[in-house]
Amino acid sequence: MINFKIISINNINQLKYLQNFEKINYRNKFILSAELSYNLKIKILCHIKNNEICSCLTYFIKNKKILNFKNTFFYKDDTFKEKLLIFLLKKYKNHSMVIFDKHKLNQNIEEKVVNIKLKIIDNYNEQWDSIPSKTKNMIRRGYKHKVKIIQDSKYLEDFYNIYYSNMLKKKIMPHTYDFFKNLFEQYNNKIFLFVSLDKNQVTGGVILVLENNYAHYPFHSSLTNYNKYSINDLLIWEIIKFLQNRNINYFDLGEATINSGVYKFKKNFAKNNMIQYIYKNQLTNRRNFIYKLIDYIFSKKIFFLLYKFKFPIKLLLKNYKTNSLGI
Repeated sequence: MINFKIISINNINQLKYLQNFEKINYRNKFILSAELSYNLKIKILCHIKNNEICSCLTYFIKNKKILNFKNTFFYKDDTFKEKLLIFLLKKYKNHSMVIFDKHKLNQNIEEKVVNIKLKIIDNYNEQWDSIPSKTKNMIRRGYKHKVKIIQDSKYLEDFYNIYYSNMLKKKIMPHTYDFFKNLFEQYNNKIFLFVSLDKNQVTGGVILVLENNYAHYPFHSSLTNYNKYSINDLLIWEIIKFLQNRNINYFDLGEATINSGVYKFKKNFAKNNMIQYIYKNQLTNRRNFIYKLIDYIFSKKIFFLLYKFKFPIKLLLKNYKTNSLGI
């Protein structure tokens, strides 16, 4: 028997007795934190056959636009993927849809966004040997300059201020501070903040999340004038040692555009990485003029124009994020 089921993110445990549940439960608390922070009504659409989840998508609707969350889709094969998207198109005829999806290796590879995963080796020496020489030298430089790395969530606000400032400089929309606080409340003892310190000043940090046999760091930011001390390389290496002690097998380093600086930084932590390709697909565009106008008002162009003129833009973050969230 085949059926489509739509439930709220809060009721995801209704599906826990179905096959492939763990594949769709990945990052569940991240999404729940987004719902709490931005007042979203997040839903999960599942395509179920013979007590098995064959495809799913986690999404929310704002201004007749449907957006799903990165790394929250699952397709057993392309046949189920096609059926799921057809169901969505029929159910939401007057909506536009932005879907993050996996992508196979093909031409124009330099334009692709990838997700990089690192295998954690039990043996410290083998892990160290797996790192390229250039990265080893960067880590040694951090130790030489006596960079202090500690794990303590009391520095969350200090880290957020660095993250917020860096995102705006890059013209990337930052999350709200409430989002980060909710994230730590949701994950509780499975979320950690690692920071680098210069005396009592936080100079950089990484938020690390543990999920079953995986760890990933969704947020990483630092003061650029401290990069000469290799604080970023040392932060990641200290986290790798932390994961070894926790017997975690895989470290998800997150996404990056191929050949970008971020891509090279992440890929340099191992000679052999697992890479998953991701792309964004606009399926339809049927919203009326009013909704398109609302999107324009909260567009990046308008947002950063206000930022340029010192408008208190933190007041706008929640309104903007409900239009564009794709964590």
